[in-house]
Amino acid sequence: MAPGSELKRAVDRVAHYENQLTEILDETGQTLLTKLIRSQHEIDSITALENFILGFRLGAKIMLECMGENDGDIRNGG
Repeated sequence: MAPGSELKRAVDRVAHYENQLTEILDETGQTLLTKLIRSQHEIDSITALENFILGFRLGAKIMLECMGENDGDIRNGG
């Protein structure tokens, strides 16, 4: 993470609020908070993987389109 980046600021805010919640919650509340955070991390990981796959597929489709029969190569009459 680049210092001062938007991502860094967002991560710092999340850590700050998590610490505040941890201080005011009892043990049961802290357990629930931990489960919530882990579940959100799982969602984020799945979403990141799905987005990577979609982007990769789009890139492959673009490459296939560029390599099609009419790829603009004038040497072959295209």
